[in-house]
Amino acid sequence: MTDKTPDDVFKIVKDEGVEFVDVRFCDLPGTMQHFTIPVSFFDESVFEDGLAFDGSSIRGFQSIHESDMLLLPDPVTARIDAFRAAKTLNLNFFVHDPFTLEPYSRDPRNVARKAENYLISTGIADTAYFGAEAEFYIFDSVSFDSRTNGSFYEVDAIAGWWNTGAPNEADGSPNRGYKVRPKGGYFPVAPVDHYVDLRDTMLRNLINAGFSLEKGHHEVGTGGRPRSTTSSTRCCTRPTTYSYTSTSSRTPRGRRARPSRSCPSRCSVTTARACTPTSRCGRTAAR
Repeated sequence: MTDKTPDDVFKIVKDEGVEFVDVRFCDLPGTMQHFTIPVSFFDESVFEDGLAFDGSSIRGFQSIHESDMLLLPDPVTARIDAFRAAKTLNLNFFVHDPFTLEPYSRDPRNVARKAENYLISTGIADTAYFGAEAEFYIFDSVSFDSRTNGSFYEVDAIAGWWNTGAPNEADGSPNRGYKVRPKGGYFPVAPVDHYVDLRDTMLRNLINAGFSLEKGHHEVGTGGRPRSTTSSTRCCTRPTTYSYTSTSSRTPRGRRARPSRSCPSRCSVTTARACTPTSRCGRTAAR
């Protein structure tokens, strides 16, 4: 992700004919939140004075009697949204106290920035690298309910071994029997790998979004479990961008990704969280 200045952001807005700016920030659990402003409202004052929002409505943030919070943009994160119908610039913001202007202690991006600055101050190193392996399942359907007289959850993926008796594939064609056996998804070629085209679309969109990806492949679990590996110093921003880009990608038939964290799995297969860090460490500056 190349460093940008506010002037660079305004140049993107002008050159790309941007209509809207999508204001994005993280809640305490790390889920990206957003609201949209028209480009006519996006000027230098946004970088100088910030944008206000109600912090009492965000998980883990403020009480109702002290709800006012302030957002200040991070120009480095500016990027055109590849999936919105209207030309939209996505821009991540840091959360600040509106009175003291101090970085907000419950903003995950501020916590990550503070940790990186502390690392630099110790003289141990000047850069922290994080290798993220994003893993998730792809379901053809997800349903769940919890009511007074009962509850249930059900997930389905046409590639799952439990669908060997299904009459049809996801596209309506006859079932050809190419299913991923339990713990057998690492990593046979098509036609057992049902999701290679979708995974290619995800990889292409992620590369276009500025990611440097090392690989993408099916993981051990049945039912469609892609994985791709990338590394970066901006660990707090990139997983949310990765999740948005991956789940917005789709095949011509409309199949989309579903992060595994959205539905707890009790299948007899290996389950992974949405993102698993791997060890990639090193020193980039001499003491």
